[in-house]
Amino acid sequence: MWFVANQLQAENNLKKNELQQQVYYLNIPRSDAASALNKLAQQTDSVLIYSFQQVQQHQANALHGYFSLADALHYILLGGGLSAEFISPDVIKISAIQHQKNNPDSAQTTQSTQTPHNTAQQTNIAEVIRVDGIRHSLDKALDIKQNANTIVDVIVAEDIGKLPDNTAVESLARLPGIQVTRYKDEADGLVIRGLPYYTTTYNGREIFTAELRRVQLQDFPSQSLSAIEVYKQGTAKLLESGVGGLINAVTRKPFDFASSKFAGAIQLGYNDQTERAAPIANLLISSRWQNQWGEFGGLVNANFARSYYYNGIKYTGTYYPEASEHWQISPAENQHIDFFMPVNVGLYNEGGKRSRPLMNFALQWKPSEGFEYYLEGIYQGFRAKAYKDQFDINLAHWDASLPPIQINDLQLFDSHLELKQAKSFSKQGGLSPFGYRLANKEQTNTNQIAMGAIWQGNAVRLQTDLAYTNSDYNNAIWSLDFILDKPQRVDVEFNTPEGVRIKLPDFQPFEAEQYLWRGYFERMDVAAGSGIQWRTDATYFTSFDYFHRIDMGWRYAKRDASSKFGWRYFNTQYLAQPLNKLAFIEYEKTLNPFRNDTGGLNQYLAPTRESIADNHETLRLMTLTAIEDLIEQHPEQDDLYPAQQAFSNAEIPINPDSDYSANETRYAFYLQADYEIPIGAFMMDGGIGVRVLNVHSDVFGISTIRDALASRTQQAFVNHNQMYYLPSFNMRIKYSDALQLRLGYAKTMNRQGFALLNPAMNISLLSSDTPAIHQDGSINARAYGGNPNIKALTSKNYDLSLEYYYGFSSYLSGALFYRDLNGFAHWLHSVIDDPEYGQVEIFRPENAQHGRIYGYEVNWQTFLDFIPVIGQNVGLSCNLTYLQGQSNKRNEQGEFTELSEFPGLSKWTYNTVLFYEADKFSIRLSYNYRSSWINLHTGLSESGGFTGRKTRARDRLDVSASYQLNKQYAVFAEISNLIARPFRNYNQLNDTQYYNIDLRDEGRYFNLGMRFNF
Repeated sequence: MWFVANQLQAENNLKKNELQQQVYYLNIPRSDAASALNKLAQQTDSVLIYSFQQVQQHQANALHGYFSLADALHYILLGGGLSAEFISPDVIKISAIQHQKNNPDSAQTTQSTQTPHNTAQQTNIAEVIRVDGIRHSLDKALDIKQNANTIVDVIVAEDIGKLPDNTAVESLARLPGIQVTRYKDEADGLVIRGLPYYTTTYNGREIFTAELRRVQLQDFPSQSLSAIEVYKQGTAKLLESGVGGLINAVTRKPFDFASSKFAGAIQLGYNDQTERAAPIANLLISSRWQNQWGEFGGLVNANFARSYYYNGIKYTGTYYPEASEHWQISPAENQHIDFFMPVNVGLYNEGGKRSRPLMNFALQWKPSEGFEYYLEGIYQGFRAKAYKDQFDINLAHWDASLPPIQINDLQLFDSHLELKQAKSFSKQGGLSPFGYRLANKEQTNTNQIAMGAIWQGNAVRLQTDLAYTNSDYNNAIWSLDFILDKPQRVDVEFNTPEGVRIKLPDFQPFEAEQYLWRGYFERMDVAAGSGIQWRTDATYFTSFDYFHRIDMGWRYAKRDASSKFGWRYFNTQYLAQPLNKLAFIEYEKTLNPFRNDTGGLNQYLAPTRESIADNHETLRLMTLTAIEDLIEQHPEQDDLYPAQQAFSNAEIPINPDSDYSANETRYAFYLQADYEIPIGAFMMDGGIGVRVLNVHSDVFGISTIRDALASRTQQAFVNHNQMYYLPSFNMRIKYSDALQLRLGYAKTMNRQGFALLNPAMNISLLSSDTPAIHQDGSINARAYGGNPNIKALTSKNYDLSLEYYYGFSSYLSGALFYRDLNGFAHWLHSVIDDPEYGQVEIFRPENAQHGRIYGYEVNWQTFLDFIPVIGQNVGLSCNLTYLQGQSNKRNEQGEFTELSEFPGLSKWTYNTVLFYEADKFSIRLSYNYRSSWINLHTGLSESGGFTGRKTRARDRLDVSASYQLNKQYAVFAEISNLIARPFRNYNQLNDTQYYNIDLRDEGRYFNLGMRFNF
């Protein structure tokens, strides 16, 4: 029996040639051919005739974007064993392709829809994408979200090299449930539903940076990615996602394109803080061809992003001493009032140049239908030449060698409390202002190469994938320290709209003679990691009534990680030598980064980064000479000899406590069954499964043992084995094609960082006359170190989501979630029995913290198609997230404390994106808001309120626009951080008293560029 899909009257249909030319916007997910053709008929108002039973047995390809009907039929049916034939101007017939040997007319039938294309392409492509700007990218992301078997949010590139932002983390900040922190003019920290613990993958494979367990996502220039997927709910098939989720970076492959592709962009970015411009560029070259050995594809994608950044901070210290009886205080009525004040104020600047090169390639080969082999690789790099400098003014330190402290014009905040809070004053005497200029050179190199094969049969799909990853990190630091030749009068006013106001009325900041050489510091950090991973996955499409698909597979991963650092420092203040006597050092005025400054200290003199970095060996030798001269004058000072030894060699000595290496082997097996069960008029589907993980770890470190006479080192080694069972269950109830309800449960886990697993201890042996902290005097030593026996952080995740897809590009969803967390690492004092040293009081990380996070997300996306003329060009995307989290810690007595607010978590986050997209012109306005969040919880006030350190609410507005000059070229412009409100931290001391901690103005970025696409 023939089935007619969405039959309309013939007189309302277009003629055959018109059907082949008219363009429709199509959004057809991957499915069986009967379902896909039905959607195609509905979306094009076409008449398609086919046998439902015959066509349903074939697989169709997905389709997103603008297509003519002929092209749409070609791509949907390509490689699927079906062909389309225009049997009249008004009717299209779909039928199975007969092998040419048996039916020579079949070639003619197939040719009817393949005339505009290469008929040799008889490969079942997974998805056809026509790039058509913002709406296409939103539709494709919507399609993935709607049809996924778990809770996932996706960002899809509008065009090649055109994600919404310049780094992956900035793009992710647009999604619901995701919060980011920003520093050095970029997003560098990310949390998913309040949790910073997540797994990162690259095209589905685990990827990491050096000794870390995840990659630094900000090192992915967005131009290198075609999509970013955020899985908020784990499944058995998914790689062990962290308790927060999993983030998968997706790049393009040659078979994504119908033919060859040459595309890219070049742009120039300008930062108004540094007043410098830097280039960003990307280039993609891809091709596919066919010969007697099958179909081949090759792709190379190169990216380079550079930026200059500069952030300046006015800060107030977070330690608050009370007024001393030795101080001279005016006016006289304040002499005997008890008050407190910050211990110091100052300026802190950080800037530099960073570069991120990235290159990836992909090769694909399909020797025949159902077989594919591939080879992929990526190089990801990070380079930074940066500097930091500080100018610190101590307000309270005094000893007999310093001029006495005088506090004049003291003003106090109004308060009913007996202990008052200083509002402003003028201070003289005490310690001279001091600071430093630090130069560093930092780099990361991460490489991954992978190969694999896919075989697709009628009911079975097999894939195997083998990958090797290598990453290293190096950071060299050289710091030249200074102190002024005499104390300075300082006028300070706290808690102003511009942060702390600092004035040094008698200070001439650019006179080099008053800056004395205070000391020299060097540090070296080295970390590395490598790993091999091999997985094999099998999918069986069953003929069972309810369980239609079964997935199973295994994964082997072996990971090595190591880290070490060393440092050396010597104080040269006793020389009283002006810095400008170091002839090889050049000087510069620090930049003034404060947009709303009302005057006062905002600049000073500092050595240039280059003159320190280029002459660090000369500085080492000068420091060594100073030490040796001092030894000659005071040979009895034993503490000078270790410093002499540290500076004697060009290489920085390694700190033994920091030197560790870890070998970790993982074996994982998973089994997952997808089901589909009709319930009356509804359909219920989903998946149920379990992932079993075995982790074997060998961790090496070097312990340091000290007593009253000497110190020694010894190796520390621990190995252990841990097993984890991670069940998952997902259910979707489809009330209609538009409305669906999801429920999910999954247990997820995060292994602790390798540094916390370091078995080395720094042990101080107690002599017999050392006072014991316990009454029985049983403590023989005190120590601190890592904990190789610490267990993974685990979470039980519960999710509910209601989703309504009510039109093309439009949907409304709401989600509830709850995370029950156990096993946070918390540094804790405890007593252990050591076989060699007896009872040791140790400070180390323990699984000593529980927590819970819950909240909801609301997501709305729509195009205003109901508005005539321009409505289909205007779109709106909004999301809102509410988060609440509490945790408690075990104290030193082993008891859990009361629940307190979760650090790093904002209760409210929302994003609004308004865009307009016409034939050639598009513009996008993006607004992001994040409410205040806790950085450190110090306790409760008398009324039970919060005390501790918090960051005030943050918001951000970005705008971008582009104009398509012709089919190949487009120009674009972007402004990031348009409103540029400053970043602020503060310290809530009690119910009524607080002090600002810092104020930081961030850069406003301007980008201008051109894209090309051939």
